[in-house]
Amino acid sequence: KERSFVVDVEEMIRGAKEEHSNDILIFYSEPFIPRDPSKRYYEAAQGKDEIESIFRSANKFPLNINIAVESGTVQNLQKIHKKLPSIIHFISHGTMTPLEGGNVVGKKRVIENFNELKFFLGLENSHFQILDFSVEDLEATLKQDWSFAKLLLLHICHSEHLIEFFHRRGVETIISISKYCQVLEESCQCFTEGFYQALFEGKSIRESFERGRERIRTLTSCCCGHQHKSSCIFQLKKRDEIEELCHPAKRNTCLCPLREDYLHLENCPYLEDLLKKFRGLRKCQELNGSFKLCCKC
Repeated sequence: KERSFVVDVEEMIRGAKEEHSNDILIFYSEPFIPRDPSKRYYEAAQGKDEIESIFRSANKFPLNINIAVESGTVQNLQKIHKKLPSIIHFISHGTMTPLEGGNVVGKKRVIENFNELKFFLGLENSHFQILDFSVEDLEATLKQDWSFAKLLLLHICHSEHLIEFFHRRGVETIISISKYCQVLEESCQCFTEGFYQALFEGKSIRESFERGRERIRTLTSCCCGHQHKSSCIFQLKKRDEIEELCHPAKRNTCLCPLREDYLHLENCPYLEDLLKKFRGLRKCQELNGSFKLCCKC
């Protein structure tokens, strides 16, 4: 999402403020998530490679940039405005959780509409365990003006749900993940490397964004954010064929309104054509009644 992408990197990084602590602040939430509340916790988020890629990109250029990393607690979130960073980069969990109600079949509740789900941002509590934070929780907790930030990157699954909140806090330029989509950590790392390298070269945010997207397209993965078997079609196909599978917006045969989010109507000719062509694919029903193209892993 964007409001304006015409920003000079030197002005954004060095000339925007006279005094501040950080130019780029990385807000990194890496909580332990319980498999079972009665058992041990395990480490879930892995963003260290993405963070290291930002530092590597910065070190390649003669820019005196101050980069800081803050752990993803509520207390640190509330203190960000005191450091006045020009760029705020979130790395965290984002989940869609069913609301109360809905139809029950057997012991499972069937979700028939995307609106029956609620977005939660995964922060850390004082014991480094996951703390689910809704947009309403953010509204009540984060009252400060964030208009000092020239750019906000939300590397969080489904993080489009946070855009309006941060717009209300004064941030104009925001890069997020579609509200319908999860995202692989390796995809975030690839985007980050391409994006920051272009930005530090002096490219605009729009140009840097496109560079990051080009890097993602080198990955041989589907759009559902899960791991794959070695025999998976997405692992075996070449780049050109992967682009054909994962970028239906380029195909004239697909006219589905949410095709750029990889969502299709049930009788989409593009979807039906590829299901006939590749036996290793299946139709994966989404919660809003549309379908994704997915593998059979």
